[in-house]
Amino acid sequence: MTDVVGRFNELFGPQLFLMGLHCSSQILQWSVSLVYSMFTTKDDNVNDYARLAVGIIYIFLMLIWLGITMFCCDMAVLESEEIITICYRIQLKYSVFSEAYQSIKNLLYL
Repeated sequence: MTDVVGRFNELFGPQLFLMGLHCSSQILQWSVSLVYSMFTTKDDNVNDYARLAVGIIYIFLMLIWLGITMFCCDMAVLESEEIITICYRIQLKYSVFSEAYQSIKNLLYL
């Protein structure tokens, strides 16, 4: 199981990190742009309100995307922990020198 988690981190870790970095930079960029546009424009232009609405919607979508990604990663961790717990429970039912015990032990230390 440790190899499976290591392989998962090796395959998807850089992509998840870059995706989080991209979403964070987009949120910061849009936030700065919105704050800048609010304080630099003096007239009430409909285009400014539309840009403000689009910016806020985009920021919320990025936050939702990051939340969903973190939730999915957390679910993967919880499932792997549950598999390990189930394997240990099954392992307790067999004697130490049985073939089933050794197979479960090999699965756990895969």
